[in-house]
Amino acid sequence: MHTDGFAKWTRGFEDERERRRAQGDPDWGRSAALDPAVWASVQRFQIGEDGDGANLIGKADEAGDADYARAVRLFVAEEHNHARLLARLLAAGGMPTLTGHWSDTAFVRLRRLMGLRMELLVLMIAEVVALRYYRALRDGTDDSLTSDVAGRILSDEERHIPFHCERLHA
Repeated sequence: MHTDGFAKWTRGFEDERERRRAQGDPDWGRSAALDPAVWASVQRFQIGEDGDGANLIGKADEAGDADYARAVRLFVAEEHNHARLLARLLAAGGMPTLTGHWSDTAFVRLRRLMGLRMELLVLMIAEVVALRYYRALRDGTDDSLTSDVAGRILSDEERHIPFHCERLHA
């Protein structure tokens, strides 16, 4: 197992957490204006980013590598931060968060069907989609707050696939 690699990932997640803390949040005083279809997509991504991660954390704990388990907890915390940023973006646009969506329910059930490997493979599908989505959201809008939020999330998402790939190769 690549224990040194996961200690490196833990340090990387911690460094990014500190960088985000030092950077602070976007200027939430700006309003956000998007097309209704884009708002609907932001609402759905916000739900997806807001999962508790308990199942993934439990499987990571069972994998027997404390560094990996710590890195997974930090990954889940990043995802929660994304959900928080998206919720604040929705609020800036006067839009509510959703309490649920069938696509999130189906995705969660599929991820939990088998062990850690299957969960990571399914999760990586979402991560690949997220890369495209947040890049398009960042680059495809004239709304500065939306572009700022999407850019911040994209910066984190770009590290997630290599992290999960390292575990799959372990």
